[in-house]
Amino acid sequence: GARGTTPNMSSVAAFYSNRNILLTGGTGFMGKVMVEKLARSCPDIGKIYLLVRRKGQQTPQERVQALIDSELFGLARKENPNFADKIVAVGGELTEKNLGLSPEDYELLQREVHIVFHAAATVRFNEKIKIAIHMNVVGVRQITAFCSSLKNGVALIHVSTAYAHTNRETIEEVVYPANFEPQKLIDVMDALSEELAEALTPSLVGNRPNTYTFTKSIAEALVAAERPAIPTAIVRPSIIGSAWKEPFAGWIDNFNGPAGLSLAAGTGVLRVMPGNKDTLADIIPVDVVANFTLTVPWFIAQKSTQPPERHEVRVFNLNSGNMNPCTWSVWVAACIDTYRRFPLETRTFRRPRLAFARQDTWEFWWRRQIWHNLPARATDLLFRLTGNAPKMIRTFEKLDRAVEEYSFFTHNSWKWETRNGEAMLASMSEVDKKAFDFDMSKMHWPTYCEAQCIGIKKFLMKEDMARLDVALSNQRKMMLLNFLAKTVGLFLILKTLLPYLRRRGIMKSGWLLLALLLMTIKA
Repeated sequence: GARGTTPNMSSVAAFYSNRNILLTGGTGFMGKVMVEKLARSCPDIGKIYLLVRRKGQQTPQERVQALIDSELFGLARKENPNFADKIVAVGGELTEKNLGLSPEDYELLQREVHIVFHAAATVRFNEKIKIAIHMNVVGVRQITAFCSSLKNGVALIHVSTAYAHTNRETIEEVVYPANFEPQKLIDVMDALSEELAEALTPSLVGNRPNTYTFTKSIAEALVAAERPAIPTAIVRPSIIGSAWKEPFAGWIDNFNGPAGLSLAAGTGVLRVMPGNKDTLADIIPVDVVANFTLTVPWFIAQKSTQPPERHEVRVFNLNSGNMNPCTWSVWVAACIDTYRRFPLETRTFRRPRLAFARQDTWEFWWRRQIWHNLPARATDLLFRLTGNAPKMIRTFEKLDRAVEEYSFFTHNSWKWETRNGEAMLASMSEVDKKAFDFDMSKMHWPTYCEAQCIGIKKFLMKEDMARLDVALSNQRKMMLLNFLAKTVGLFLILKTLLPYLRRRGIMKSGWLLLALLLMTIKA
């Protein structure tokens, strides 16, 4: 309910008043933004418990303190100076019985927690199947069991992915039956050696692109099968990108997904991407995902008037293609334009440029040879001649593996039903729509892409925007060197080939070769 809201107060924020949250995945990209939003926009919230495991020498408490002290919380420190008092690190292990909590912590959380957000998962696309099932499926079972024991449970929100069901052209807001009974799959994986499990992976995954999407689909079925007797929802975001507006435009903390591709293009390393430029780039900003996900408990708790045993799991597809479609060609053009105006100061290989070509075409093969393989070999040869260790061939091989993982998503488009999210937006007041903004219809893609590229420069590469003149000067020098290197290379190729072609009487082929080489030199 609205819990005593006034006309100027967000009823979503009021919903969290004096309520305690448990969040898994709170130190991940999306989880951090959710914690920051709750801390800044819900000043009357109870406690925000973060289930965190020890990482190396860092205790859970140290990890959470590092999060609180990070630049992400700068705005929260200004708007709500005492926010850190609300955030509590709880040491545990998601995949263990009772979440690996101490008996005291388990009892405390059972008594105190009202709303659970399960956002922890391994997001590596091709994670080994045993690890992916352990993290993405076994972890869900522990969370549903925990929620069933809550004394004052209000809602469980499970974060899935819009790509859990890419074997379907149209993805509805329903829980689809799993190909395998989750418990049997867990038992089989526990019994198999890693080698045997890897050998079985292709037949298990079937027509899905990777172990990530496969295990997320199994996890959804498990949430539905073992849902607790409190309102439960699954949120399926598409490709999560840098922040649109909150807490500041362009914020990003990792090289995954669009950020990694954008950076590779910005350095001039990535020049050709397998894919169809006219398919939708279904990128959704991380703050949109956070605002949407945080609004869901408020919405489903309002709608839940049926007795507990009749609650159905509500599914919310969240993508940009329905509200504000953007193709890969628009995304690429905006990114390249930004990197040419705000070039990266370090690690640049050549001037940014990026083309899409379908993987099975001659065009893709040719561009890859001319733009990737040939420059990599030439650069490594130069490194050897100057006494340095060659590294570009290895860099391009690593890049090829990364873009191969994304090619499934750059070649294909899907149609998602988004009625539940639309109904949720329609039910919100103007105050709520402003406070928890996920209405992407207002977003201007070129402006977002510019903020994303500048965010990569500032937050990931730690570059100073005041040194832009240095970066622009470096770019001009690099363009000149690039042009000279290509001109010398073209001269040597023609000097070698043209006499041979003249002797053979096939000069027409020579001029065709020259035309193709001249086409590439302008790059």
